[in-house]
Amino acid sequence: MLSKLAKMHVDLFLWSKHNFSQIFKTLKLAIFRYASFFFALYLNIITTKIILLLITTLKFYSMMTSLPGLENLRPGAIYCIGRNYAEHAKELNHPIPKTPIIFMKPVCSLLPDRGTVIIPNYTHNVHHEAELVIAIGKGGKNIPREDALNYVAGYAIGIDITARDIQNELKDAGKPWLLSKGLDTFSPLGNFVPPSSIPQPHKVRVELSVNGITKQKGNTENMLFPIDVLIEKVSSYFTLAPGDLIYTGTPEGVGPLVHGDLVEASIDGGVSTLMVHVTSS
Repeated sequence: MLSKLAKMHVDLFLWSKHNFSQIFKTLKLAIFRYASFFFALYLNIITTKIILLLITTLKFYSMMTSLPGLENLRPGAIYCIGRNYAEHAKELNHPIPKTPIIFMKPVCSLLPDRGTVIIPNYTHNVHHEAELVIAIGKGGKNIPREDALNYVAGYAIGIDITARDIQNELKDAGKPWLLSKGLDTFSPLGNFVPPSSIPQPHKVRVELSVNGITKQKGNTENMLFPIDVLIEKVSSYFTLAPGDLIYTGTPEGVGPLVHGDLVEASIDGGVSTLMVHVTSS
């Protein structure tokens, strides 16, 4: 009886040793295969991000030599107008301003057509704001309203990308908006067209879609402060120079952007167009 029991234990031990060895080998092979797969996937993601960053950087430096559609002008100062549409102010529960709200963005925030908006990991609520953009063609100070449009070299579609969570924190602390609006790639800019292509700049359609779904559809006729007033006002504070840009404010319909989004914007049905992808850093 004891010998039979001993034999059973020996057989069980040998079976376990053999099978556990096979199971261990199979497990090692599976871990190796899956580890290789995920490592390759990780490398692919990293490589893709590096390539996108490289392409965006090259496009940015190309834009630094001349504005798209205005090869004789290099980008200068970027002036922006906040809450220039009453409905936009209302959708964010802000009071309607009585005078233009002027802020600035650095040149490094510019992003050309078909570039990639890079969302940094310290913001979690980024919004699109489609806008008509003005390029200044000649310098001037204290430009009178009646002469303002003669200083325009061209019009384009642009997007004021905004880290809304950071902006809200800055506003609550009474600080400037720069860190929420002036980040790299946060000022996509389309091709400029001459003023003759926009015979009525006070009646320009501004549209934006995300992944093919229309999100913004406004018209510059609803601006609180028209283009000529903006040029007059900005030039009363700052001497405008050729290549300076004015982002004129966004209509209602602003909303979130996330990794993987495709954003398309235009003025007057395609006179100036813009398409950008969105990725996270």
